[in-house]
Amino acid sequence: MLFLALLLLIALVVLLFTPILPLRRRRAGVANFPFVTLGLLAINSVIFFGNLSPTEGLVISEKVVQSWGLMRGHLQFLPLISYAFVHSDLFHLLGNMITLYVIGVHLEEALGNVAYLVAYLAGALVAGLAHVLITNAFFPVAAPEESLIGASGAIFAVLGLFAIRFWRTRVRLFGIPAVPAAIAVSIVMVLQIFLAIRSLVTPGADQVAYTAHLAGFFFGLGIAFPLRVLEQSAREYGIEDAEAALAQGDLPTAARYYRELLVRTPTDGGLAHTLALVQIRLGDQEAAHRYFTEALDIFSKQGNAAAVARVYSDAQRNLLRVSLPVRLLQRVASACENAQQYELTRQALANLCRDFPHTQDAELGMLKLGKLHLQKLRQRDNALAIFAEFLRLYPTSEWANHVRGMITENQNAS
Repeated sequence: MLFLALLLLIALVVLLFTPILPLRRRRAGVANFPFVTLGLLAINSVIFFGNLSPTEGLVISEKVVQSWGLMRGHLQFLPLISYAFVHSDLFHLLGNMITLYVIGVHLEEALGNVAYLVAYLAGALVAGLAHVLITNAFFPVAAPEESLIGASGAIFAVLGLFAIRFWRTRVRLFGIPAVPAAIAVSIVMVLQIFLAIRSLVTPGADQVAYTAHLAGFFFGLGIAFPLRVLEQSAREYGIEDAEAALAQGDLPTAARYYRELLVRTPTDGGLAHTLALVQIRLGDQEAAHRYFTEALDIFSKQGNAAAVARVYSDAQRNLLRVSLPVRLLQRVASACENAQQYELTRQALANLCRDFPHTQDAELGMLKLGKLHLQKLRQRDNALAIFAEFLRLYPTSEWANHVRGMITENQNAS
């Protein structure tokens, strides 16, 4: 057993440095660090190594098993959770922790730390309760003092979520040809069902709680839908398909994938922006303008000034003419100024004055344009020329005296 445990430990070290699934890009940053998964690994390990039997080597103390384990004859709430943090021996601990690490870090990134932790703990509770109820129903008099321990039920709940979220991701384990995760998980679960039936039909066949595994797994499958993880996977795989089509030079197919994704997630400005760039490559300026406009509207409403500036820059560079609704153009100008992209701000304000002349919006836009030249671009002569044009076009404006004052002040300064 010690030799097998050593092999599992070596496998865990390898996995820490070379994750083998899913074969996909990972997002960087502190927010996506797997705090919960690594925390669960640490807690389980501390509990195990801190409570070893003084006489049996790398085996958990029987006292801890009795205190923290879930006994079918004495059902209590706390053991419905605590049992999942106790493991009988090192082989049991490492087997569960390796599995948790392999699938947990990716699922935690997809769900978020809090949702992932809640799903894990709820899976442990459901798996433990189901095991007690099923074994009591089938074997009401057999070993009522026997304790259920181990994180397997919670891990199978995570596996159920993983099977839905990453159903198409190809899993590659120790040289076995890569297969979609849905197929790999299905094979595992068919085996679990067979073993569960055998354990129910033949009591004492082994000590593994297959009913807890199945209950946890189906619980994970069930909560996958209210957590909308299938929508996440559809978006991820749709982007993969679109990028693959782009890499192959198949622009119409890539555009179709991006359109389908945008229909499912209409508030994703990044998709609209990418689709606009694809339409530019297809030579469809009208469609590109439509999607640039959509991206600008989404990002400006979200207050993402940097994204607005980035999209507006691409639109100005790639389109023959950028014509936006007046309110959107005002938001774009403000966002570009907030992003300190003053040349883009100048272009947006100039477009406002060009496209909506003799309106109060253009009047205010020209005033802002003059101030931009004066205060941000440090172009006093251009600012004075704009102020003079402002007074010519809007001599009765409520800001006319203010503009005359700025002209006088800056002429005297020269």
